[in-house]
Amino acid sequence: MSKRILLPSFLLFLFLLGSTAASQSLTINFYTSSDYRRSALFAAQDRIYDREVQYSQGLELICRQDKVKAEIQGLGTYYTPLDLNDIPPGDYRIQLSKTGFYPYQFTVTIKSNARSSVEVDLKPYLTSLNIDGLPSRSVIYINNNKIEGHKADVTPGDVSLRIKTFGYEDYFQVITVDAQEEQSFSPVLVPRDFSLSAIEVNRNTIWLGDSPSQKIVRFTVSATAPGTASYRIIRESDNSVVQEEILDIETEKTEIIFDLRKSGPAEAGVYHLEIKGEGLEDKDLQRITLMVSEGGKSRWRNSFSGTAGFLYCPEARTLPQGVSQIQTGFNPAFTGRSLDDLYIPAFLSLRTGITDRIEVTAGTTLFLSPQTEHSSFDFQASGKFMILGHDKNKGFALSASLSANYNGIAGNYGSVPPFDPYGGVTGLSLSLPVSFGIGLFSVVIAPEFRFSPSYPMTEPGGFQEGELYIWNYFKGAMSIDVGSFSAAFSMALQTPSYLHGGNEWPLYLGLESSLTPGSTGFTISLFGGLRYLSGDDLLGTAGLSAGFIW
Repeated sequence: MSKRILLPSFLLFLFLLGSTAASQSLTINFYTSSDYRRSALFAAQDRIYDREVQYSQGLELICRQDKVKAEIQGLGTYYTPLDLNDIPPGDYRIQLSKTGFYPYQFTVTIKSNARSSVEVDLKPYLTSLNIDGLPSRSVIYINNNKIEGHKADVTPGDVSLRIKTFGYEDYFQVITVDAQEEQSFSPVLVPRDFSLSAIEVNRNTIWLGDSPSQKIVRFTVSATAPGTASYRIIRESDNSVVQEEILDIETEKTEIIFDLRKSGPAEAGVYHLEIKGEGLEDKDLQRITLMVSEGGKSRWRNSFSGTAGFLYCPEARTLPQGVSQIQTGFNPAFTGRSLDDLYIPAFLSLRTGITDRIEVTAGTTLFLSPQTEHSSFDFQASGKFMILGHDKNKGFALSASLSANYNGIAGNYGSVPPFDPYGGVTGLSLSLPVSFGIGLFSVVIAPEFRFSPSYPMTEPGGFQEGELYIWNYFKGAMSIDVGSFSAAFSMALQTPSYLHGGNEWPLYLGLESSLTPGSTGFTISLFGGLRYLSGDDLLGTAGLSAGFIW
């Protein structure tokens, strides 16, 4: 239902008779038969109706506003657009009027053997509308346009008014604004009861190993109206309250800042924020969980991340739920026999924690070699489920990981790189990594089963094609971590294929040192290793690994 704002008739009369001539736009052109140009609007209509117009003495009157009433002294009343022919010469007084616009009067001369073309743009009424009686923080929309303050100039007529005010129901009303210089309207807002509607956190996981600024978490509390609430942050491990406070809620969203450095000794684990409004019942309690993990989100271990380094040895733990990491880097390595044995894997992968125990990874690896036929572009995808363990870096963990690898541009390596990130073959891999950490030391053991239509032969000649090959890797690694420096020793034993296999049992040994400066995502590692095969020479390799994580 609309509301009408009444206007005394004498004010309207004075308003309309005010000086408005300067506010209009008027253009008059005179044409003779030799230079006559039809007005653009009538020319378009002539083409639509396929009519030919002969030049004649008269008047063309066009207003930018549609259907404007035109009272022409001595001729009659018409509505624009107006096309009059054979008008006697003379001066004609024209009065233009249209609801919602200032009236306009002017005189036009009709000359003998000439045609007058007139274009007019009327000025609309603008009424200064004041919205009174609202709280200072109200947000007002007039005709779906947000206005500054509580006052706006509007065109008379139906106006949609929408108001959003914290603590009140959203208001919507169509009001009818009459033509006057200034008028006011006082909407009646309906108050809302105080309640807590939601809690949001800017990130669900923080890391003890990150920089101090990364140990601050912001919780956003949403409420329906002003009120008072109390909150507390509880550490789940010992049920202790590490932060509590009374909140005076005065806006729709209120921030709670939790600084882990001020909550006593920094400790990994699960934290819960609980908040309840004063006067509300227990069922109105709001709760949200925060995970504090050891290590750092931006720290990345080559040997144990399962992506690069001397030997692919997957970590047993998964990323926490909602945490994603993009890893990129390159690992040039040289086997020492010839330049053809230089390999440069460049990789890009994305890891995402679906739940606290399930992680998925997808990525690509480009193996570059001086010989084109030895290069390969691979796709990898894997899923990992942590069977036992928790999010802490130390302690015991067991998981199962299934990986798929596809050689997009199949290469024919003269020899498989000893560092062997993915084995360089198309197929599936099932790994059961087990890890244990105590103090500065970590150990990972990862038995792996591979299924592939090809098998990485160790002698020159590369892959040997066949129907199906199944073999094992028995992998392990030990590391020591001191600050940003780590050193790792890794080894792997590859069995012959159970189908179409030979008797070779290649053994890989590697040593790697890594440095992650500060808490940045950049890592650089040096690695070297040996491969031994019965009846063959001892083959050495060395290389550099560098990468970044976001």
